[in-house]
Amino acid sequence: MNYWLRLYTSILNDPKVQRLAPEHFKGWINLLCLAKENDGALPELADIAWRLRVTSDEARELVSTLQDVGLIETKDGRFTPHNWEGRQYQLGAEDRTAAERARRYRANKRTDRDASRDRHATVTRDATVTQNGNKKSSRRDASVTPEPNARNVTRDASHRAEQSRAETETEQKQSRGALAAAANASELYSDETHASQFTFELIKTYCEETKPRASNPGGLARTLFRTGEEDTDIARWIEERERHAAHAAAPLVGPNDDFSDFNFENYISELIERGDISQLKNEREGIEARGGPQFEWERRVIEYFNNHGAESAT
Repeated sequence: MNYWLRLYTSILNDPKVQRLAPEHFKGWINLLCLAKENDGALPELADIAWRLRVTSDEARELVSTLQDVGLIETKDGRFTPHNWEGRQYQLGAEDRTAAERARRYRANKRTDRDASRDRHATVTRDATVTQNGNKKSSRRDASVTPEPNARNVTRDASHRAEQSRAETETEQKQSRGALAAAANASELYSDETHASQFTFELIKTYCEETKPRASNPGGLARTLFRTGEEDTDIARWIEERERHAAHAAAPLVGPNDDFSDFNFENYISELIERGDISQLKNEREGIEARGGPQFEWERRVIEYFNNHGAESAT
């Protein structure tokens, strides 16, 4: 019997998978297939070696390596892929989706085809033709559309209505099952053993803001949540966010305010640090109106726009 399993694209950003040697990556995929045949449990090492066509030592080394990186774990005394139930969840016994729908579709098509053939059957009947006063019997074909049988029409309509109701109920059950599975997966992410000091939701936000090229920020966030390998960078990111929030909330002192201790150097540094392009443009226009930079802070403004080019000049 053929089985299928889920393989998530998040493995593209999972360091524990991408750092595997080619033979270990191939072995891991084969072990996922073996686990699928046994409801998530891997067979004994001797059976693994036979199914993968490797020696017992090679099978032992493969399982040990995958255990070390967290891709294989022990549950109830048996080896099993990490988070098998969360990754390979079942939607329920009522979900036989593709095969069952295909069977229903083909059955409906056969019923409609048979009904159409019956309605448009060619009926051959005898006809008596009179020619030159003599009667002679002949057979001719005539395409006749018989009157539909009221009982059959009612039965067909009832059958289609029942079929439609059954399909609607099945789709609703599948939708509820998928939502429940997604909720369970989210709970698994929060409850599973993790090394990071930050919450999964915070790490996911970090990935979305700092890694725009990541194809699956949720999968990457889960990896970082479990390993804690970017906690230092996440801490810096949090500090930077808090610092920018504090700067945004604080009023900025301008050069036209009457403060005797006002420092233009500090003022320009703050504008550049905050990325206040609008105010920097105002300063640049004033500098150009005065005939060009004369002071160090004015030269910093002009230099800023020269270094950033058209990105800041427009």
